[in-house]
Amino acid sequence: MLSSWSIQSTAENHFTINGKEYPATTPIEVRRGDRVRLRWINMSSENYHTMHTHGHDMLVIARDAQPVAVRDVQDTIMLGPGQRVDALLVANAQPGNWLVHCHVLDHTEDTDGMPDGLITTIHYAGTPELLGAMNMAMRMHMPDSSNGNPRGPLSFITTALLGAFSGLTIFLGLPIARARRLSPDVIAALNALAIGILVYLIVEIAGNATEPLVRALASWQRGTSGHGVPSPVPLAMLLAYVAGLLVGLVGLGSLAGRFVRSGTSSGTEKPIVLAAMIAIGIGAHNFAEGLAIGASAASGATALAVGLILGFALHNATEGFGIAAPLAGRGVAATWGQIGLAGLVAGGPTFIGTMLGYRFSSPTLSAFFLMTAVGALVFVVGELWSVLRRSGLTVMSTSMLAAGFVIALGTEVIAEIAG
Repeated sequence: MLSSWSIQSTAENHFTINGKEYPATTPIEVRRGDRVRLRWINMSSENYHTMHTHGHDMLVIARDAQPVAVRDVQDTIMLGPGQRVDALLVANAQPGNWLVHCHVLDHTEDTDGMPDGLITTIHYAGTPELLGAMNMAMRMHMPDSSNGNPRGPLSFITTALLGAFSGLTIFLGLPIARARRLSPDVIAALNALAIGILVYLIVEIAGNATEPLVRALASWQRGTSGHGVPSPVPLAMLLAYVAGLLVGLVGLGSLAGRFVRSGTSSGTEKPIVLAAMIAIGIGAHNFAEGLAIGASAASGATALAVGLILGFALHNATEGFGIAAPLAGRGVAATWGQIGLAGLVAGGPTFIGTMLGYRFSSPTLSAFFLMTAVGALVFVVGELWSVLRRSGLTVMSTSMLAAGFVIALGTEVIAEIAG
């Protein structure tokens, strides 16, 4: 039964065989030598369908329940709205998987040009069933010309250089760490601004990590993956999600505690430790960003990859200030060596992640590093907040906190508009 559906459209834009659209359609199962009766019924209200069988002819024996008077052998049967055709098919081809589909292009592909709708196969018993594999293979190997690069992926060297550019912009915000002998009110304002930036990063990063997990859980709850096969419990992603949070919040927090043992339970007298923790957390975030850049470039999605690079570059410039703020205004200025090391720890992982992401794509690995960043930044915000409270919460400090959040949000909005 061939059906057409109007989904968020005034025209029929989704097409199914027996209520399923590819890749969830069911193969026509045969054994070599079988004679199979096919009954094609077009339930569409306005669309014609032309059903074609690869490697097999169909002998039409009835139209609209009326026997045909002449021998009518076809490999493509056209059906108008409401029409029915009965045909006999002999399974006499080489055993394997033979495509069956509508010859109207819009009825067999989605908006990205990938196989969809009125597609199934004639599958011979005893051979591998490859109906869903076609969809997976095409999505993996076909260039994504819709994103502006019909010639295929960016080169590895070009992608790596762009990833390095995206990460190294973090140095733009670091020189503020060299400022010295600022008043306590200015130092408090800088810390509050850094907290606002980091709070926004926590919200954004947690959302990016949670989105694929929610999709995987929803797919498992529905009982099917995007390829028409049963979807397993996304256990690996769940474990990566929780493990990343524990590594960031508990692991890195414990590591910081080992350096802060000079009679204080916070990083108030150890600003370099706070700056290092912020750099590590942002580095974990940037590694996951690099994975996204590399995967997009390798798939041929050039426009997406360039948009990610520009957006992350803008973000990193803001994040550099978040690292430098705890060091600014102290009696002894941070050395250029310390600033350079902080920049490499925070920005360098973008370059490494880009190279790895170009070679393989792993949503589970990305979720782990994103949640590591969330855990680390939550710990750091707690430490910075304790510093801010000791200096006193004023209208200036709370205003600067809000300003930091708005600045970070603004860079995201600008990147989205530009991309």
